[in-house]
Amino acid sequence: MEADVDADVELREVDISSELHGERMDRALALLLPEFSRSFAQQLLTEQSVTRLLPQIAVVTKASTKVRLGERYSVSLRPPRKVMPSNPKPCPCKWCTKTQICA
Repeated sequence: MEADVDADVELREVDISSELHGERMDRALALLLPEFSRSFAQQLLTEQSVTRLLPQIAVVTKASTKVRLGERYSVSLRPPRKVMPSNPKPCPCKWCTKTQICA
């Protein structure tokens, strides 16, 4: 079962260039992974999905961490989880069927 979870994870390695030296980690990730937003980068950090590989291995969890020239990071990208309402209730409006759940 654990192998299935790992199969869904995409690992990316990113290197810090001189242009990014001194930037916040969340901003650097957003620039290095342009298909993702800065808020998504912050989520990755909160979920402990970012690991510094060079100069020494360490998990990075703070968005405000400053990156340095020559550092290398591994980023674990997982598919988003589906969020369901914790307590869905049938919609009382006259347009919905009794089985439909409205937000």
